[in-house]
Amino acid sequence: MTPENKTVVLEALRSGRYAQITGALRDTNGYCSLGVIAEALELCEWVPSVETPDRFFGRFQDEGLLLDGSLPLSVAKQLGLDAQVPIEAVAVTIRKHVPDFRWPAGTYEFTWNTALTAMNDTHRLSFNQIADVIEEYL
Repeated sequence: MTPENKTVVLEALRSGRYAQITGALRDTNGYCSLGVIAEALELCEWVPSVETPDRFFGRFQDEGLLLDGSLPLSVAKQLGLDAQVPIEAVAVTIRKHVPDFRWPAGTYEFTWNTALTAMNDTHRLSFNQIADVIEEYL
């Protein structure tokens, strides 16, 4: 992630402007951490879901894809979110907020795209806590 993009992302995650949700990039109640990144960096156009009216799909410019749960690989690559996470180092920072934090059994490597989803959806770290991890390690 470029320093400029990182500054925008950290400011957005810490701003308090976004309600946090799980299970989707965006719905009528808010955004997940990847959804905030997509919104703050203007990576996609949000398109309401026909099947699930309270959810939105992100139409990503480079891909033309409609996704509701993750970033496309090309976007993750562009942002450096396809890189491997130093999982033990990141776990030390996460444990400051979630003392009993453990990666799932058998976890040896994660990309940032996957790890940010896990931090948001599985471990329910706040946007501020996720920003701390991004600031320190990405």
